Amino acid sequence: ESFIKSRERMNYHNVTKILEGDERLCQRYSHLIAMLNNMAKLAKLLNKKRVLNGSIEFETHESKITLDSKGVPVMVEKYPITVSNGIIEEFMLAANVTVARYFAAKGLPCVYRVHEEPDLDRIERLAKVLPQLGVDFSVKPDMQPKDFQKILDSVTSFDTCSIVNYLVLRSMSRARYSEKNLGHFGLSFSDYCHFTSPIRRYPDLAVHRILKESLKGDLSEKRLQQFKEFVISAA
Repeated sequence: ESFIKSRERMNYHNVTKILEGDERLCQRYSHLIAMLNNMAKLAKLLNKKRVLNGSIEFETHESKITLDSKGVPVMVEKYPITVSNGIIEEFMLAANVTVARYFAAKGLPCVYRVHEEPDLDRIERLAKVLPQLGVDFSVKPDMQPKDFQKILDSVTSFDTCSIVNYLVLRSMSRARYSEKNLGHFGLSFSDYCHFTSPIRRYPDLAVHRILKESLKGDLSEKRLQQFKEFVISAA
């Protein structure tokens, strides 16, 4: 357990501008530049390692909705994904994997975030559609995440890219929560859970409860049994 002291309140926009060399912000936050540059380099390395291990990189975009003073939507635009978003994403993934590995190694009950292999029927349907879009794809008995990443990498046309991304995404199984450690196919992780958002996502809070208690010492058999029942309902 620890306490933190927030010395600066940073946001994605400012961090991106600092990393791009904005003079005014670099002067204002000069004491953070070295750390932010190291964070950007580390995030890039983590992403490279993840992709090499087979993680699927979907091109998906969130919407940013702007409201007026009365709360009425006045604009919908694509939410910008910048280098600072990438830093947080890679660090969150690393934290989630680290915690899931701890639970698995200790044999502790956990609410895992699992993503199982895609259903064969869905893959076969995908194999029928992709050639019509000029994409070469054949079904193999043991499809790996890298096989799907190859599909996404092979698409060069901008218009076709979004369609192929959508079709491949739709062919995947739906991610879910489970008390069983079934791994995450899309991210190519053998151990994965949601840990980083305990103030807004209940499975993360459940993970925090068990983790915090386990760090204080060995759990009794009675407590372990209670947690085994708890993670089933929490999932």
